[in-house]
Amino acid sequence: FSIGVQFHWLHTGLAEYGQASAFTASAGILYQAGPRMQLGAYVFNLVQANMGSELMEPIPSVIRLGGSFETSDKVTLLLEAVKDFRHPIEMRGGIEYKPIDWWHLRAGITTLPVMMTFGTGIVKGPVSIDFAYGFHQLLGSSPHFSLQYAFGE
Repeated sequence: FSIGVQFHWLHTGLAEYGQASAFTASAGILYQAGPRMQLGAYVFNLVQANMGSELMEPIPSVIRLGGSFETSDKVTLLLEAVKDFRHPIEMRGGIEYKPIDWWHLRAGITTLPVMMTFGTGIVKGPVSIDFAYGFHQLLGSSPHFSLQYAFGE
């Protein structure tokens, strides 16, 4: 069982409209429901902060509930429900397949808007490299790349 709290200082500056800032917080919990199952919840903008200006859009309050289930040592299934209080519930699902221990293949889908994503990753010791690709109907292609190094254990 794990709990985390995050504090955010948000700032927006637009030449024509001025500047606005806000302080907010978020919190999450993660529960190990079994040897192969995790459940989690996360709330962003716990204090329902806003930027304090009629010209600015309010900061959304978002709740996320999700889980993962390892069907085997090679396959993990993931599901998440996201509720921004201004919009309908969005469902997200994914699958990760590890053909070999250090190589990961991933695919996912979201419902609002419908978007497919794909990715691959390599984990060798403390180094991990990931590449992902998504296509949004209005925004087009979104490639992502990350390189990480884990210090310590």
